[in-house]
Amino acid sequence: MTPTSKRIFATLAIGSLLMPGLAFATDGNTQTSRPTDVRQSTSPSPSGDRQGSGDRNSANNVCTRYATLETRVDSETSKRHDTLKTNFGQRDAKLDQSVADAAQKLAASRAAWDAKRDAQFVKLVASAQNDAQRQAILAFETTVKAAVIKRRAAVDAANTAYHTAVKAAVDQRQNTLTGSAGTYQTAVAAAFAAAKASCAAGMSPATVGTTLKSSLDAARANLKASGDKVVRVRPNLDPYKTARQTAVDAANTEFRATISTALTTLKAALKAAAPSPSATPTPSPSATP
Repeated sequence: MTPTSKRIFATLAIGSLLMPGLAFATDGNTQTSRPTDVRQSTSPSPSGDRQGSGDRNSANNVCTRYATLETRVDSETSKRHDTLKTNFGQRDAKLDQSVADAAQKLAASRAAWDAKRDAQFVKLVASAQNDAQRQAILAFETTVKAAVIKRRAAVDAANTAYHTAVKAAVDQRQNTLTGSAGTYQTAVAAAFAAAKASCAAGMSPATVGTTLKSSLDAARANLKASGDKVVRVRPNLDPYKTARQTAVDAANTEFRATISTALTTLKAALKAAAPSPSATPTPSPSATP
């Protein structure tokens, strides 16, 4: 997980999202404080019915706060959830771009090597002293080019397999985090729905507040535990790295063996086709002007 996504994911669980939802139940300075605070600020009345009416008004005020708070928390949580998914999308794009850049760099390197190799073959063909040597050199060139193509195909396949495995591991990790964030959103929404239903049923505001706080705390704890587990247990890419290196090493070993055999064959062919030394002709006196 990148530092940015870790911060965004952590924000989903921090108190800044939840504390506004708990303030009305714990802050005695707010207008919609705990029922005990509301009753303390209400003038005493000898009438039990009047006191009951005050409780109901207090409950209605608290439920209004729940509704307002739910909208705010849902908006902020959804925004951070969307930001998390956007960050993951950007991370995927960055990974894809990194792979594309590496492939482009490799292609440029191969093209430069091909140009240099072809120039060497031209010089080698030009050094042939007869057609037999020329044919031996051309055969060597064909063998080398075929070996190069085969090695590159093996390397490309190993790289593709590795990048596919990395992408799958990253996607699984991100899906787990996104799913945890979605579960958190669902739990928060369920907590507020239960609170609203309890208010409508006439449950004590103090009990509703305590239950809501417990539900939000549990949702936050589950989110944090899920995030910590994903952060702590990172994808193990070692098997994929080993597999790629093994495939590349095997391709290089085969390539070197092929070139070594081809060189041995070329040297023998050039030696066998080398022209025999001839005696230097003696100029005729009559030929001299």
